[in-house]
Amino acid sequence: MKKLFVMLCMICLAPFVAHAHTTISSSTPGTDEVVTTPLAEYVVEFAAEIEKQSTMSIESNSGEIKFENIVVEDKKILGQLNTPLENGEYTLVWKIAAKDGHIITGDIPFTVSLPKEVEEEAPDSASEENAELDTEQDEVQTDESETTNEEEAQTEQPDLNNESNETEIENETTQENGNTSILIIIFLILLLGAGMIFLFRKKR
Repeated sequence: MKKLFVMLCMICLAPFVAHAHTTISSSTPGTDEVVTTPLAEYVVEFAAEIEKQSTMSIESNSGEIKFENIVVEDKKILGQLNTPLENGEYTLVWKIAAKDGHIITGDIPFTVSLPKEVEEEAPDSASEENAELDTEQDEVQTDESETTNEEEAQTEQPDLNNESNETEIENETTQENGNTSILIIIFLILLLGAGMIFLFRKKR
């Protein structure tokens, strides 16, 4: 009877012993902590070693947020997020398997309250990248337009030279025609004068 009583006591106390051995030693973030810097890793360390099948996640008003990667090492379980959490209230929920096989769960409530500058840093970086891309595109377009203008100027220059040559040829032709006309007029005047002199002498 006494042995039966001892066995019952051991069975009843076993969960409490396991729980005592797997209490939380430390965590990041801590219980009810206000986080003011972006976190990429969430860590819970226990008083005793835990099994590899242990897991954890984050719960918010929008639903469950799963870690991209979870690492279990000795007494620690670590979860990694690629994107920092936005401002709001969250709960880090953990579920571990103790070495004796008992499954233990718990949660750590915390709040994210990042300064506006830190919260807006990511969008600002994206805007800067877009602005740099726009600037590069504008420079490329400017270079292309300058090249096009130079080609057009080079194309127009021979045309202007041709027009100038044609004008000079026309001027020379006009000048030659004018000189020829003057010579003809002078010749006619001389011929008329000679004819008048000849007639005048004949009358005498």
